[in-house]
Amino acid sequence: MRFSLFTSKRCYLLFLAVAPLLIALIFWKGRSFLSQEKKTEVNKLSHAASSLHSITPRKSISVATSKRTSLHGTPAPLQEPSEEELLFYPRAVVQEAAELAWLAGSQRHEKIYHRILKTAFTSRTSTSGLIRTEEIVDDQSGELMDRGEMLADHLLVTLPIGEDPQHFLKNFGASAINKVTPEGFLYDLTLRSSSLEAIPEALEKIASLDGVRAEPVWMLHSCSSNIPSYLPSFWNLENQWGLWRECGGIDAYDAWQVEPPETPSLMNDATLPIVAVLDSGIRLTHEDLSGNLWSDPAEEKEGSLHGIDMINENDASMDISKTGHGTHIAGIIGGMGISKDGGVHRGTFGVAPKVKLMACRCLKDSENSAGVGTESDLITCIDYAVRHGASILNCSFVMTNYLNPSHVNPNKLGDYDHSYESTSSPMLVECLQKAQRAGVMIVAAAGNAATVKKTYSNPSQISKPEKLPDATITQRQDHCQVTQTIQYNNDEHPTFPAGYSVGYGLDNIISVAASGFSWSSTIELSSTSNYGAKSVHIAAPGCDILSTSNESDSSYVRYSGTSMATAFVTGSLVLLKKHCPQASYQSLIKHLLANADHSPGLEGKIIDQRHLNIGRALTTPLCE
Repeated sequence: MRFSLFTSKRCYLLFLAVAPLLIALIFWKGRSFLSQEKKTEVNKLSHAASSLHSITPRKSISVATSKRTSLHGTPAPLQEPSEEELLFYPRAVVQEAAELAWLAGSQRHEKIYHRILKTAFTSRTSTSGLIRTEEIVDDQSGELMDRGEMLADHLLVTLPIGEDPQHFLKNFGASAINKVTPEGFLYDLTLRSSSLEAIPEALEKIASLDGVRAEPVWMLHSCSSNIPSYLPSFWNLENQWGLWRECGGIDAYDAWQVEPPETPSLMNDATLPIVAVLDSGIRLTHEDLSGNLWSDPAEEKEGSLHGIDMINENDASMDISKTGHGTHIAGIIGGMGISKDGGVHRGTFGVAPKVKLMACRCLKDSENSAGVGTESDLITCIDYAVRHGASILNCSFVMTNYLNPSHVNPNKLGDYDHSYESTSSPMLVECLQKAQRAGVMIVAAAGNAATVKKTYSNPSQISKPEKLPDATITQRQDHCQVTQTIQYNNDEHPTFPAGYSVGYGLDNIISVAASGFSWSSTIELSSTSNYGAKSVHIAAPGCDILSTSNESDSSYVRYSGTSMATAFVTGSLVLLKKHCPQASYQSLIKHLLANADHSPGLEGKIIDQRHLNIGRALTTPLCE
């Protein structure tokens, strides 16, 4: 009997030792199979491009319907939406298309696809859903190299002082003109035509008018993955690796020793910094956000109670998007992690658990796309935020202003300017300069080079293993491993508005890249992040970040991207601003950057190899 019991016990112990290995092998095999399946999905090549000169059209067509049939990695036919276009505008229909190529004898081996897309995108200022896209494709491999987007039937226009906008509208022959900001002379002009020639012809016509300036209305795209990982509502601080010093995070715990997050007397302090979240809105009723919302004190409110909504006029900046991008960003910046009476609950902490969040809705979900918006709505939101006292603007998106719109008619090409350079937006620059004069800091995403293709089942890859039992995981995605990517160096092809920090005198802008989880002291960029050794100021956690979700008032979700990294930097500036409110924006930014970590893994990617460390920044003297 002793031998039998002893043997049984040994077998039982052997089973306990071997079982985890067998389970891990099964998961690994399953993961490999899923990874292969993912490789057959659409390539989500997310970035932008430049314009062209010395081009001549090959062919021009018009179509009424479109059905995408191209295989993974193969460009769609001209008359069908590309993979990139369908990523942002699912079920888009091509209304007009044209293909252009370089002149004979040119050393360039590229062609340009021009399309007018009919999409489901609408906002308060644009209701047609018509988007003009220009994609630069390698003529030999068919690889998508660069791209840009704008509204097909709108322009931003500035009129001379004293010019009657209705008189201009009548003489120009457009269909509508509306002010973008209450003050100034900037207008959104709706054209009568949305053809491929409409924008170039209108720009040329306006160029001949004294004192009138115009530019396209560029599109915006948020900088996060569009595949969420939903988690049970009881997960909390222990699973927010970006806050841990040991995991390649920002050391928020040391910072909180200076400003404890559970101090109830400061929760509704009117002197708290105001952060404008320029995004898809905020779930105003979420348990981790409702106590940190900014409220407009004016009796006659220009927007809604908690901000402004440029997408739907009547929903008070409430985030009703499918992805909840704005809600997720707001949670990273200022999730309370505690109840309104100061008691700790099982929610998520933001970097700055005491802050005032202003919801400025300028992005809209487009099916599975995290957020799409227009430059005109962005300018309206920036102007609103600055005039209503925001100290920091969080810009977790990039603009698609990378090309000057070109003619597709060979008789109209002439000497029209087609520069192969990133195209700035003078009207947005002027808006950002106004923010600079008001001392407002702008934290902007550097952009994402690619999106996620790979799944995994090992929770220890992103946080403390004992805090992430497999049994509680409902869905997980490794958003920081990719199967294909284009390396985007912002030094060569800047993204905006982050790129305005270089060469435009806008020292109030911080450009942010995304880093991945790390057990070691060497921190590296996420494989999805853009970079720039001369143009990107700092990296911050941007891989598999847990934050608030708009699924319910107590739900949470993981996303990845420079969107999330941007929010970490914004929250850190809030802590510094609150700790030293009299400091100038220059002093706050300089102090944050000077106290960053310096990781060899960021060499050649980030200025001075900087990685965010708010713990050191807040424990290093700032206010004398």
